Amino acid sequence: MMQDVVDVAVDRKTAKARFRCMMMAGTHYERDPRPSGVSRQWWEGALYENSYVRMDGVWKIKTLNYRPVWHATHESGWAYTPPHFVPNLTTTFPDDPYGPDELTDIKPLLWPDHEVLAFHCEHPVTGRPIITPAPGLKTDQE
Repeated sequence: MMQDVVDVAVDRKTAKARFRCMMMAGTHYERDPRPSGVSRQWWEGALYENSYVRMDGVWKIKTLNYRPVWHATHESGWAYTPPHFVPNLTTTFPDDPYGPDELTDIKPLLWPDHEVLAFHCEHPVTGRPIITPAPGLKTDQE
């Protein structure tokens, strides 16, 4: 994780944080055999916009908001990664013992589509809320 911004509330009971994430991920060939012989491995870029709570002196994650932004195969890069290459998670605990308690209705857009994940903090120079643009890309022709 990198480019972290952490804001702790004045009362030191809650906090919000934003992190950028870049990872290499994949599944072992024995767990996900593919007839094409292509391994299931990829690069992934994402953002975290989390909230935390302090309980009995211990910081705990209250909301884990992980939002993938792009996926890319090792072999071809993001320009040739097929749509829905890494499917969205749809199963929660207890059906998936490792799954989240709940999921939001928000389905993140992945490259080449895009959106801006709302910022929890104010602009560091102006001190005003950061306005989140609508998903998509505006061009001079619009």
